[in-house]
Order: sequence, then C-alpha cells, then structure tokens
Amino acid sequence: MRNKKFNITYLFIAVFLFVGLYLYIVITMEPNIVPASNYGFGYIISFMNCREYVLAIYTIVNILFITFCAFFIGKNYVNKKGISIIMVALLASFIEKIILLVGTKVMPEYLLGEIICLLCLDYAISLFK
Repeated sequence: MRNKKFNITYLFIAVFLFVGLYLYIVITMEPNIVPASNYGFGYIISFMNCREYVLAIYTIVNILFITFCAFFIGKNYVNKKGISIIMVALLASFIEKIILLVGTKVMPEYLLGEIICLLCLDYAISLFK
C-alpha cells in the first residue's frame, strides 16, 4: 500500500512490541520438546498448560491481520494480487490454528500456512527489481 502520510516509526514501535512480547513468552514459559516418533520425523514443542493461550493469541493476531487486509483491499494504490495472497496465507494459518485448538492432529505441525507464507514472501521479493 502506498501512503505518503504513513509514518514508519509506528511500524518500528509495533515490531519492538511484538519482539518484546515474544521474548517475554519465550523466557517465562518452559517448553517441553519431544521427538515425534509417531510420525517418523520432526519434533513437537508443547507449552504444557499454556498451549490454548498461545493458540488463542495466534488466532487473535490472524483475525486482526485479516481484518486489516480486508479494510485496505479496496483502496487505491494497493497491490490487489499481493494483498490477496497475504489474505489466503492468513486464512490458511487461521484454519490451522483453529484445527489445533479443536485438538485434531494429522502431523506434528501443520505446514500449509507456512508454505503459503513463503510463496507470499517470494512474490513480494520478486516485486523488487
């Protein structure tokens, strides 16, 4: 999105807040890392009693970003293809988190949202010439 009135310092403040929150969570929560022997590959990181809280926070953040994208998709000077790819990636990640909250497990971790996010990143990088 192109906006000459947007001040990038707000973006830096948001990044520092998210990094600070992440560091707080990593330092205070004790994860339990177990090899995923049932699946033959990978590992499972469990946050014991806080799993539902972590997934709920991921879900809330995904909903906020989806709402943000939906608000700006109709604006002028917006890369509609790029924002559509971002929305699909966020929806896939949102669905994965809801499936994990329900308790269904197919793989140690769901990768579809991550793969779509990587495709979105590849598209964004390809825009730079």
